[in-house]
Amino acid sequence: MVKCKILMLSAAALLLTQAARAEISHKDLNTQIDQTNFLVNNDCSGTLIDAEHGYILTANHCIADQFQDVKRQIVDKDGNVKEITVRISKPGDVSQIVFAGPNEVQRTSFVFKMKAHDDNVDLGLLQVVSKLPNQSATKVACVDPDRLDKVYAVGNPFAILYSTASEGVVSSTARDYRMLGIDGNGDDPSEQPGDNGLTQHTAFIAPGSSGGALLNANGELIGVNVRGGNGVFFSVPLGDVRKFLIDNKVDLTSCP
Repeated sequence: MVKCKILMLSAAALLLTQAARAEISHKDLNTQIDQTNFLVNNDCSGTLIDAEHGYILTANHCIADQFQDVKRQIVDKDGNVKEITVRISKPGDVSQIVFAGPNEVQRTSFVFKMKAHDDNVDLGLLQVVSKLPNQSATKVACVDPDRLDKVYAVGNPFAILYSTASEGVVSSTARDYRMLGIDGNGDDPSEQPGDNGLTQHTAFIAPGSSGGALLNANGELIGVNVRGGNGVFFSVPLGDVRKFLIDNKVDLTSCP
């Protein structure tokens, strides 16, 4: 009797594991993409990860132009006037587009403000100022991908081919910027992240796809696409994404 119960529990656990690993259907994935893919500043991509708070995840190099240096005058404790330079961020906009066949029938734009950014890992977090009508967001995955796992890249190639999805596999999880000849010693830290890791994959991306989501077979976000060409494509790995979001107070409590 005890052995029977153990077998039944094992079978139930197996079913739960299989259900957890079930691939998202194309219909559900298309619905998710329509809800969560955004055009960022008309030249990049981003993914809605929290509809309630309006959080959109993108690449830091996509929002580099949001920052500008402003000169201000201050009076020090001795009454002397000094000129200082202050770096400020300015608002930008994100958009979603609706098509009827090949024809654009609606474009809705929203103003965002910067919530956080990190030059080193090339990640940026935007917050839409107004309340979004979107009913769902892309879940950030809990488990790191393995080599040969199926993946989907979502974004806006050339900032024209809105909501393009491509399929591929994880080629390697053992990559970093230094392998690409970028050693972290350049003048622009957003372009010189040094030893930070990368996930290599085969799902097609192009300029304009930067900042878009790399999804696993369940439709969960496992990376942010940042670079690629000649059939070799890279995303910021899940570990860096999760740390960046947790450090910036984004709720990821759905993971154990």
